[in-house]
Amino acid sequence: MAAVGLGEVLEVIHSSPRRFRTVRAAGRTGDAPWRLWWAGDARWRFEEDHADGSNVQVRAGHTWWTVGPSGEVHTNEGDPGIRLGMPAQFGLLHTRGLLACAILRVLREERVAGRRAAVLRATPRPRVRGFRWWHLEGWPQPLDVPIDLERGVALGTPWWRVDEIAFDEDLAPEVFSRPPEDLPVVRHPVRPLEVTLEEARRRAGFPVILPASLPHGARFLRCLLDPAEPPGWVDLTWAIDPGHLYVVRLRQGPEVARDAARARGRVVLRGDTRILVEEEEGVRWRRLFVERGGRWFEVESDLPTEAAVGVAASLGEGP
Repeated sequence: MAAVGLGEVLEVIHSSPRRFRTVRAAGRTGDAPWRLWWAGDARWRFEEDHADGSNVQVRAGHTWWTVGPSGEVHTNEGDPGIRLGMPAQFGLLHTRGLLACAILRVLREERVAGRRAAVLRATPRPRVRGFRWWHLEGWPQPLDVPIDLERGVALGTPWWRVDEIAFDEDLAPEVFSRPPEDLPVVRHPVRPLEVTLEEARRRAGFPVILPASLPHGARFLRCLLDPAEPPGWVDLTWAIDPGHLYVVRLRQGPEVARDAARARGRVVLRGDTRILVEEEEGVRWRRLFVERGGRWFEVESDLPTEAAVGVAASLGEGP
């Protein structure tokens, strides 16, 4: 049998997206077994076993859900704006990025996971970043990657081993079905609405308060509104120029009181205003809670502490 040539392998990789309809595979990452089912980047399932239990991720169109060892389900309930990233093992199916970010050389032909494969040595190209899956910049040495000579997928990497792989099966609908109904479900929050300050004041069921004092160079950035009816919060953000040097974020509404009840920090008094300051040594961001007239306000900022306290203490009726 003639040795496989580099041109043949490059052609298989380049045309790999047209060479399979579905994929079912199993392998290991270190000591952790995993399994994947793929019927397109918008329809897949991934399972990985660990000592404390299994992690499952499923995407079916716009809807996705995940469940971990705790048995708690997380889902976006079909909101396309709340995304779920594909596990890195799916990079095995997306090899075309190697053509741009690596210099490839055929080392040998062998059988991997029962498949005929060409083992390529992939040497990262200088100053070229990876494309989507294959991030080779800074990798200290070339990688040996077995490529399926019929389908163009990778059959392993230094990180993942493929033990079994099958193509073009008709995957059962249950593979992408919803999670068991007896598990507790955590729904990811719906995206907030970006509105004008005037609209937030009109729609919120509470007065929207502004700080009377902001550092010189403050520039209003955005106003976000809780999409619930009635809204539970309004979130305002300012940049401090020049150069967007600092940020001030003010959140207010009934839901802030629940966060304030769990807050832990030191108390700062400014006149008759009591401010709870949460900060950590070496961490630039700090969070402050202010109670004013029976309402709670949350200020987050990377301003120096005294300047952030000054903003919090100045909360009053805005224009």
